[in-house]
Amino acid sequence: MAEEKKTQSEGKKTLIQAILFTLLSLVAFVVQFVIVQFGPKAMIALEDTVIDAWIFGEQNLNVFLAFLIGNIAAKAISYILNRKKTFGATKNLAFSLTVYIVMCVTLIIVETLIGDPLAKALLKLIPALGDWSATLSMLLYSTADFVIVFLMEKFVIMNDNLFKKKENK
Repeated sequence: MAEEKKTQSEGKKTLIQAILFTLLSLVAFVVQFVIVQFGPKAMIALEDTVIDAWIFGEQNLNVFLAFLIGNIAAKAISYILNRKKTFGATKNLAFSLTVYIVMCVTLIIVETLIGDPLAKALLKLIPALGDWSATLSMLLYSTADFVIVFLMEKFVIMNDNLFKKKENK
């Protein structure tokens, strides 16, 4: 009976955390959206500069930088807002920040490198998308990012239970 109540309580807690995480992540998403949508236009001087973005081919520097800056801003805002507001994490800041940074650097690299090529691929697949292909691209990789980050934060990064000392029974 007690175990069943504990399971129900954990389920409610997880649901509340998922809702709060979603709401706070929307703030980070809006920041990222604005930077990705308007950043390339703000860096118009770099529009003709093309870089070789590793295995993902050539990309315009202004678009590449907008994806990179937007991702970094969103990740920083998400961490700050969700650490205490969503998960109430107070223990081992060094561990959580280190793991979060490693996870985010990996996600940022992948998302920055695939952002523009994915948008171009979507535009080729559905020409009617026009300028919306960049938006759809961002929505797709942001959704995958959202799921990965929530699970990592919930069960690893912000999980204070990982650092509780085991009590002698």
